[in-house]
Amino acid sequence: MNRYSALAVAKFILSLQPMTNLRLQKTLYFIQVAFLLTREQGIFRDEIEAWEYGPVVPSVYSEYKYTSKRILTYNRELELEMINTFRNLGIQSGNVIEEVDMLERDNESVRLINEMINRLKGFSDWQLVEKSHTYDIWRNHFNSSDNVMSEQEILDYHRHIGGFNA
Repeated sequence: MNRYSALAVAKFILSLQPMTNLRLQKTLYFIQVAFLLTREQGIFRDEIEAWEYGPVVPSVYSEYKYTSKRILTYNRELELEMINTFRNLGIQSGNVIEEVDMLERDNESVRLINEMINRLKGFSDWQLVEKSHTYDIWRNHFNSSDNVMSEQEILDYHRHIGGFNA
């Protein structure tokens, strides 16, 4: 199974379903859990930390932290244009477009991501925050000096509770 950067997964999610950064963070967490439970390996490599409003992928949060409560989207052509503009100005910018394109061709991963996005549609952003706050794994890491939740801990915890139930 291919693994991607969390930013590539986030941009792919946003191409399917525009959402706030808050919702994106919870969606990334639940998608990672789904991949861990079904494939015993996460879809992305980046760490997940326990923050005040639930699990957060810091690398993705920092990309969108100035967006406040705005709805985020991903537009491939606009992203290419921005990268080329930066390049013309002599500014090197990370290019995750190839990774997003590779993910789009990964049919099994796309199917599971779509399944989770559809599963979460019935919940508001704040209901997803509240749901993540019911998980002992979040509570234990949020209240400790080590706020990183490892893939193995996430897998073990969600297996123990039977998936997404708390």
